[in-house]
Amino acid sequence: MRRMSLLLGGTGLATIWTLSLFTAGFGAGALLLAGADRPARRLSQVQVASALLGLCIPRLEPAVGPLGGSAAVMAGAFSLGAALPLLVRMAGPLTALEVGALQASGYAGAAVGGLAAGLVLIGSWGLGATGGAASVLNLVVASVAFAWARGHAPVAQADEPGTARMTVSRGIAACSLAGASAVALQVVVARMWSMKSGSHAGSLAVIVVAVLAAMGTGSLLLSGLMSRSRAWWRGGFLGLVAMGTLLLPESVDRLAGGSWPWGVLGGAALAVGALAMVLGAVVPASFSMLPGISAQRAGIAFGSAAMGSAVGGLAFGLFLVPQGGSALGVTACGVLAVSAVCCVAGRTLVLGGILCCAVIAVGQESSTAWGTARSPALAKRPDLVLVAELRDAVTTAAVVDDSRRSDRALYTQGFSAASTG
Repeated sequence: MRRMSLLLGGTGLATIWTLSLFTAGFGAGALLLAGADRPARRLSQVQVASALLGLCIPRLEPAVGPLGGSAAVMAGAFSLGAALPLLVRMAGPLTALEVGALQASGYAGAAVGGLAAGLVLIGSWGLGATGGAASVLNLVVASVAFAWARGHAPVAQADEPGTARMTVSRGIAACSLAGASAVALQVVVARMWSMKSGSHAGSLAVIVVAVLAAMGTGSLLLSGLMSRSRAWWRGGFLGLVAMGTLLLPESVDRLAGGSWPWGVLGGAALAVGALAMVLGAVVPASFSMLPGISAQRAGIAFGSAAMGSAVGGLAFGLFLVPQGGSALGVTACGVLAVSAVCCVAGRTLVLGGILCCAVIAVGQESSTAWGTARSPALAKRPDLVLVAELRDAVTTAAVVDDSRRSDRALYTQGFSAASTG
């Protein structure tokens, strides 16, 4: 993301493109490599490929331009996308709770890596050394998988199919909608936060980590409940989605104002927690309800979610939120999440889903409009007078008069960029 921000001129736009490229490649890998023979050996090979591509990305862009760097990001993600389905294949038949635990461990690793890279390593080590450290981790995983492959005989292709309680098309819809809503949540919260308190790489890393941590928690704790056939469990999930969506603007407002008592990361996790936890349970629940052997089901579930994330990131980041505003983005994010839960539940919650969507739309319509350039830092200065503001998909700019110093300053994302003084 940091490399893309240097090319595109804005961390917000870089985040959108990087997330979309990565998730598209990830989804393609999950869909196409899930049924590969010798899963442990294939896992070792894809980790080596990811390590090599990670080392090459900083060198490809100066040599062949942004297109080469983008292709390398997608290729590396393609290799990583096969990891979870291959691990499922190696483990054999798994329940929704077991796949939820596996997915939660992946989210935990991504959260720790994102937080370390975004807040510490890139600033201290630089892009090259941070990418090299990530490649070393890929090689460690590759070594473990290769050693396991040498010590175990190849597993037969077939395992016992799961008890099919949803069609493939319904499973694809549920996972795609959940993936689109998850990445839309990150885009919308990043937009709302930057409007209030400024945008920088650290805040974007915190948002992504908070969403991943909440989704991992939901994957671990809620996936078994969501896969059950009792409608009242799923009705409770719809209520959580509606509540989380309606409280999101106020939660982000408190987060931007620094009023959460557990710090920025804790506040971000609380802001997105209810919505992201439900989204994290959709993929493991869908996996357990799809027809076919475990590797096929894992490929469909994880691959569809990643492809939905790619489409949702582009749609929300480049079109819906810039053109319609953050309130519309929050509403659409909540509607997608409700639709994902309804796809898992089937016909039993259609009326409940429609009611929740109506409540979300009415609640957001009556909420306070977002977009003011006066961040909490500026609001604490009564001597600063907002003269004008302008915003686009990436930046909020404001002209502010400083009556104390008889100065006029240009603020971008809440930070002073230039002044007449």
